[in-house]
Amino acid sequence: MRVHRALSLAVLVPVVALGASTAGAADGDAKDPRQLLKDAAASLAKVKSYHVSASSTDADGTLRYTADVQASGNANVTLKGANGTFRLRKVSSTTYLSGDARYWRNVGGKQGAALAKKLAGRWIKVAKADAKEFAGIFTEIAPERIASCLVAPGTTGTLTAGKASSVGGTKADVLVDAGDEPGTAPGRLFLAASGDPLPLRLLQTGKVKPGGKATSCTDPDDTSTASDLRFSKFDEKLTIRAPKKVLKAPSTGSGGGSTGTPV
Repeated sequence: MRVHRALSLAVLVPVVALGASTAGAADGDAKDPRQLLKDAAASLAKVKSYHVSASSTDADGTLRYTADVQASGNANVTLKGANGTFRLRKVSSTTYLSGDARYWRNVGGKQGAALAKKLAGRWIKVAKADAKEFAGIFTEIAPERIASCLVAPGTTGTLTAGKASSVGGTKADVLVDAGDEPGTAPGRLFLAASGDPLPLRLLQTGKVKPGGKATSCTDPDDTSTASDLRFSKFDEKLTIRAPKKVLKAPSTGSGGGSTGTPV
């Protein structure tokens, strides 16, 4: 169970990694882990919007991530790492980017200092060719996408029912992943105990076991050792509009880097 980096983007994205390998339900009134997982995926696939926040730690440090997401594809995203902070906003088919000075210095190559002075804190409209570099971020955080990864094969170790808990005051059923299969990591998934069993928190508690196969929902090269992803504000009113005073995307030129260079 983990939040990992998109292979082509190397930025933090929340991919819920739980599959169908389960042990029997715990003693007492604990719910069956396999059925809980299926119900959670079905419930999440119907969600129209939510807020997510996450952090992930590996050898390169800690990346932090927050986003407001609509099932339509619109989203507000903020990513913060050692090399800067940048924001992305997707409205319909258009992507907008705003980076801090550190971000522009790191992605701008020889033009970095000049770009930082000109663009830090400003919004730019990303050219369609460059927008492809960010497309994976928006795909990975979509409700339907995460729901499909909840039940994807080969993404979990032995799964059992854990002790009931709570997240932000909401009672939760807990699924515990042993992380004992190649490509999986130990952790816990917290699901709302009443109403729809929506995921509330995904916690990675150890490093990824070597091996496994790369799929759209897994990354066997993931070196993360801990991660924490939280969902909230399901289906609350959310409006995402294009930012005001948008600048044209700068030309990177021969000495510059792509605006899509990750933190």
